[in-house]
Amino acid sequence: ERLPLSVHALAAAMSRPHAHRSSTSVGSPLCERLKGGEDEVDVNGTGADESDPLLKSLSMKPEERDCCYEIWLFLQFMQYKFLFLVEIWGVFFLGYYLDVLLDLKMMVTFAQYGDDHFVFATLLGVGIAVLFTLVEMTNWLQPDDPSWMTLVVGFLLPFQLHVFFLCGYSTVQGNPHPLLHSSKLAESAIEGTVSALVQTYAMISRNMAWEDLQVGLISVSTSFISITWAFLQFDRREKGMAGLPGVAEGADPMLAVVALFRLAEVTSRVVSLGLFTVAIRNQPIPGYEDYLPSGLGNKGGCCVLVFDFLIMVLMIGYWQGVKRSNFKNLAHVFPSLVAFINPILLSENAFTIPVKAYYGLRVVELGGMVILALYLECPAHFDAHSFDAQELLRCGVDGLGQKFDDDGIFLWLAATSTAVMVMLVLLIRFKLGASNVLLVDQEMFASHAFSESEAFLCKKLLKVGRDVPVRASCSEFHNHAGNIIRQRCRAVQAAIEDFRAKQGKEHAQPRGGAVQPAPTSAGVVEQWRVEQVKVREMKKREKSSAADALLALIHVSFNLCLFLKAGQNDKSPSTIVQVGDSGAQEPLLCQDPGSCSGTTARDEFLLEEGGRTRATVAQQYVDVLTLINECLQKETGDPRCLRLLEKEEVCLELLKILPSWEIVETTGPLTEEKELAMQLFECKCRLAVNVMRAGWARGRAFSDIAHRFHKAFDAKTATQVQDFVPDVKDTYVDPHDWVLRLQTMALTEMFDAIPQDLRTREELEKLSRPVDHPDLFRPEVEIRAVMDGATSVMESRGTPVKCTLKCPASSAQATKTLHTVLSSFTDDLLLKPHFWEKSEVQKSLEFLISDGEVWQLTSMSFKLMPDGEVQFWTPTDHRELKAKFLSTGADEQLQSQVDLRDAIFTFGLSQVKEVETPSQLAAGTPDQWVAYDTNMLKLLASWVDSTIEAMMPQEIDGPQQGIAKKAKAKFQEFRETVETQAMAKITEQVAKLESFRRNTADPDDCACLSAFRKAPETQTEEDRKTFKDQHFNCLEQYEDVHERYRLHLEDRLKGMFQWSSKVTNHVENQARDLATALKELRAGVRDYWAALESEVTTQAKKQQEEAQDKQMAAQDAAKAAERQKLATEEEIQTLRAQCDTERQDNAK
Repeated sequence: ERLPLSVHALAAAMSRPHAHRSSTSVGSPLCERLKGGEDEVDVNGTGADESDPLLKSLSMKPEERDCCYEIWLFLQFMQYKFLFLVEIWGVFFLGYYLDVLLDLKMMVTFAQYGDDHFVFATLLGVGIAVLFTLVEMTNWLQPDDPSWMTLVVGFLLPFQLHVFFLCGYSTVQGNPHPLLHSSKLAESAIEGTVSALVQTYAMISRNMAWEDLQVGLISVSTSFISITWAFLQFDRREKGMAGLPGVAEGADPMLAVVALFRLAEVTSRVVSLGLFTVAIRNQPIPGYEDYLPSGLGNKGGCCVLVFDFLIMVLMIGYWQGVKRSNFKNLAHVFPSLVAFINPILLSENAFTIPVKAYYGLRVVELGGMVILALYLECPAHFDAHSFDAQELLRCGVDGLGQKFDDDGIFLWLAATSTAVMVMLVLLIRFKLGASNVLLVDQEMFASHAFSESEAFLCKKLLKVGRDVPVRASCSEFHNHAGNIIRQRCRAVQAAIEDFRAKQGKEHAQPRGGAVQPAPTSAGVVEQWRVEQVKVREMKKREKSSAADALLALIHVSFNLCLFLKAGQNDKSPSTIVQVGDSGAQEPLLCQDPGSCSGTTARDEFLLEEGGRTRATVAQQYVDVLTLINECLQKETGDPRCLRLLEKEEVCLELLKILPSWEIVETTGPLTEEKELAMQLFECKCRLAVNVMRAGWARGRAFSDIAHRFHKAFDAKTATQVQDFVPDVKDTYVDPHDWVLRLQTMALTEMFDAIPQDLRTREELEKLSRPVDHPDLFRPEVEIRAVMDGATSVMESRGTPVKCTLKCPASSAQATKTLHTVLSSFTDDLLLKPHFWEKSEVQKSLEFLISDGEVWQLTSMSFKLMPDGEVQFWTPTDHRELKAKFLSTGADEQLQSQVDLRDAIFTFGLSQVKEVETPSQLAAGTPDQWVAYDTNMLKLLASWVDSTIEAMMPQEIDGPQQGIAKKAKAKFQEFRETVETQAMAKITEQVAKLESFRRNTADPDDCACLSAFRKAPETQTEEDRKTFKDQHFNCLEQYEDVHERYRLHLEDRLKGMFQWSSKVTNHVENQARDLATALKELRAGVRDYWAALESEVTTQAKKQQEEAQDKQMAAQDAAKAAERQKLATEEEIQTLRAQCDTERQDNAK
């Protein structure tokens, strides 16, 4: 009945919020973990304080402003405009066109001296810069740029007037256009370098007039400054190199040292090449006079550059290509001919070769150039038998002095710049100390996916070193990485809560309040203030949105993938992926046994110091994947988060952070680390499903990514799963079956995500796929894995289990634990914890909970004291469940009704099936008819006979056809079982509804007419009317229940079982019979009361006739009596008259 399985923090699910629980996660285990850390950062993950002082000041209300505020605002406006105009017209415009005009003046000078080849070389540099700018236009143009602006820039580009236009356009727009930076870079790095080389050599090789020499020196100086400015950007945090930010930030004094160093480096390189070319010009080479009578001519500097090019190709190819498999950095060979193409403040070699190797080569090269110049000038003094250094030096100085008699300034520049370069590089690298930007900049981890060079720096810092300095940096970076991940998780958690809080508000205001537009008559300063407020609030809202927070978390997880995966037992070869243009090809593990020395990934990349263990790192990995999955839910997630998966580079980043199969290896005791690994496996399944759902919406264009994810998912059959998780016999809730069912449902949902027109073997084989990637849903792998998992799903249906909760000895902790467990039950006692509570519930109950398996609380027993009596209890609803043990005090603090210390609770759970019959029926209850989308139902809906046949290759005989037959037979057996049970339940529900009809609305059996039916003849007219109203009310109640069940049949059950003709026909028949029964009931009720009213009418008529007869008889009797009375009176009168007559006669 129960497997003793201790599961700690297992599988964060994405259950929907329930009505009886709040959707906030404050105080949840996940939120508590995210609160920890050595650094306290803002919840939005911006790296700075959430409150912006300048924004707060700019957003002051008009009534709060005074004269001082207006002055401050004006000064802020003037400072902004001044710096903006200096940047546009001082740096870009003046710096660009001053260099261009000086180059034009030098070309005119060259033409006057007849040096057409110098003119051509300068024009070649200008042309290359123009082509570079033209190519970069596609990368730097903004989406909101008008088409006419692009046309004008393209037209003015060959005439070098595009910078003037862009400066004017940027001034009007109020922001520097990104194309200005590209143009300045092209002018500095390309045109400036070519001009400096050509003009320096021209001034050294030719005796120019002093006026022309002055212009040349100014032109060369501006070129040197432009090149220095370009190389200086490598070490600036705001610019950087190839996406890697620089170490120095803002007005760092180190930038001044770097600028002086770069200026000396460029000057030394360019001037030394010019001096060397002139020194060996037309000097014959001893032994080669017949082949090269003029020696190298005026190509000495070019020969040095060619030699340097070959050396750089070999060295960069070795350090970047052979050692790192990053041959893209060979593109830095050409600029490396002039200067060191790597941030000089960066301690590591990111792009080319180590700093010691580069400048060591420069010193050797300079020495070789000097020796070669002396050798060609005085070859006789290099005789080994008569070598005299003093005589050689005198000869060389005399010979070279004649060539450089008027070039003393260049000799001085070469010597001084070389000495300054050597001193500064030693000062920067050894005295001031270079650092690693990954240790000082945390924004770079969330801004983009690391390139190969950045990934190398990260990997080198993560890899545990043996010497103390390296280990100190490694320890610092491990803490840094953990804090960055925690910070981004906190940002996503806050964004999720913020999004869900706003979902219920129709008119939600954006953060920071709405900004009123400035009136058209406002001044320039006021318009600038309003614009600044808009821009800053827009940036603030973007940083706090769920989509931006999620993208930042994905970048961080991708960049720190080695750190996260070091916390798991991942020994599998990594999947190399290409991410955008950067194409991060960093193997997760060392593949060379000789260099690895038998270590695993976690031995190389996990530093267990400062309380950091594999479990804590794995828990961070779980939190990351949990939050990513929570954002990518289609039901409750932000739609903007789902749109992120439309980008291929985002999908490839998620592919790299996908856990591998080795994480679920539990061959030994089930430790906390292995329990977390199982949780990672569930996160992996959910992540793969979410990506497939969103990706296949793009159609065939998603096929390449789909093949990559299927290969990384690496489905396994039941036999293969046993190699990682042993199977426990006679139970279906052990880790082996749990993993198998989880994989099966993930494969099923991934299959359902494929467009309907592609769900055939022929269509899937036509899809494009990467090299060495198998087809999708192979019969012998994925289909067989689904079959194995379907067997486990079928066998686990209706399985009862018992889960035990042992409360801690602390009263407060016991109350909190019990509250967490009881809150995971819904109103109908279904076990559905929130995603942030699921791991804690599973740990407390020692029970695995997975999506699709619905467990209902059926019984409960508890023992409050260790020696107390076991009490049994069957709860009926969630409120009763919590009220029996917990209450809320006056201060809204959670309290326990009983002593929960060391209490033991046993929960009896039963897995519900597809169709369940309610215990009782009542009118006005909308959700009493329930049906559950179980895993078995999803499997049968997806893998019908036609689907299995379509996924098999068209072979008459073969092993794959055998798989198809077994799959069809197995699913046919499952289908018949589920159909039989479902139809039986539907029949049972109809019978229950029929019983409810008899007890509620049937005139012959309903309870509301029981008293009336006993003595209807004794009831008065008023009583009959009262009973009639009650009866019709009961009929309305039954009609309400009947209508809800009819909708349940036609809308819910018919849709659930649309794959089954048996069940749908049964549903239609039952619905038709119910409709007929309802018509008969209504007719019977009408006939009942009509007959009753007819009988009453007949009796009343008879009574009326009898009354009329009695009345007429009474009238007749009265008339007879009247007549008799009248007759009597007449007779009396007659007798009186006779008596009077007789009396008179007698008197007479």
